Amino acid sequence: MASFADHIKLPKKISKLPIHLIQRDPTGQTYRLLLEYCQRLWPDLNLVAQFSPVDGLSFIPGNVAREIPYIPKDGIRCGCTSNKRTRVSRR
Repeated sequence: MASFADHIKLPKKISKLPIHLIQRDPTGQTYRLLLEYCQRLWPDLNLVAQFSPVDGLSFIPGNVAREIPYIPKDGIRCGCTSNKRTRVSRR
């Protein structure tokens, strides 16, 4: 059985510069969600929040994510509302 992720592909062009998750979302919600996802995806890495008193590999909010302009899924190009270059692709 195919999973949801089987039909999603990364776009050909991805930003080379990382985004800072806390600067992008000062509430820290995006950072926490991505940290939790990565902790579940790679439990052996022992990822911990930046400045955590717990031993582990620090998950640094300015070095873990890059922007992508859109996500192609099942032949449909779904764009990001914050991306100025792909306004046509927004859903």
